[in-house]
Amino acid sequence: MFFAFLFWAFVFAVSLFILIYTADLFVDKAKELGRNLGLSTFLIGLIIVSIGTTLPELSSSIYATIKGESEIVIPTVIGSVTTNIFLVIGLVGFLYGTKYLYKETIKTDLWIFATVSCLFVLFIVDNNFTIIEAILCVLIYLAYSAYQYKFSKSTKLEESGPKSNTFMCIFLILIYSFLIYVGSKYVVDSMLHISKILNIFPEIIAITVIALGTSLTELTVGLVSLRKGHLDIAVANIIGASIIDLLIVTSVSRFFGFIIIPTMLFKIAIPIFGLSIISFIYVILDKKLTKMEGVLLLLMYIIFSILMFVF
Repeated sequence: MFFAFLFWAFVFAVSLFILIYTADLFVDKAKELGRNLGLSTFLIGLIIVSIGTTLPELSSSIYATIKGESEIVIPTVIGSVTTNIFLVIGLVGFLYGTKYLYKETIKTDLWIFATVSCLFVLFIVDNNFTIIEAILCVLIYLAYSAYQYKFSKSTKLEESGPKSNTFMCIFLILIYSFLIYVGSKYVVDSMLHISKILNIFPEIIAITVIALGTSLTELTVGLVSLRKGHLDIAVANIIGASIIDLLIVTSVSRFFGFIIIPTMLFKIAIPIFGLSIISFIYVILDKKLTKMEGVLLLLMYIIFSILMFVF
């Protein structure tokens, strides 16, 4: 049994790496294809980058739903958002000390995030996430995208030399899409084997380990942004990624089948999820992030991880 655990743990780690790495490559090539086809910066950001950055969560959730293991979908989303706030923002504050936000619309963004989070909980609290609610989530996301477009300054993507070959872009996108599928399949399959070996519910692994893996992109963006002195970018990325997780990952997965909502979520995961949203608003509302706030968020992440396995 020990060797079986080591084998599936290795498969899980490799699959998660493939999933995250190829999703990043997919986004880069999709950007190139968008430029070649003459798409606007906004459409490239909305259609390609937004969906591309959530590919790890989205693809694994869709595969799990099709496979009939949809009980990991909601935990993955909740775990990803909670990890983004507690771990990513916490680590950013702890490593870089006091930093200030200068984005004018940050307070509005925070309240939109809080509203979306409340709606998400409202949709799942009856243990039944319906197609109508999924469609409503998509419509809310489109409205949010329209808001972002209206209040954001028009910027152009950096041109990196001559246009690349369109057919080669399409070919590589197809290759990366296949690798994303393979990564998703074995992330879910290996997770199910590990949960059986350790006698742990799959949703526990989803809300902790998978959520941590899929938050690595946000963590990288956050640390790089802070190194360049841009806390605004790090916070905006967390808000945007979390809203996409809550609205798009859940709704698109629902279109592929019924989503099982584990009852264990309402004992500890949902309350901690709510605490993470409140903590995030409290920390960011004054447009300042301090080292002490970072430490407190990291402690909350550790407590969150421990409680998930204890309960």
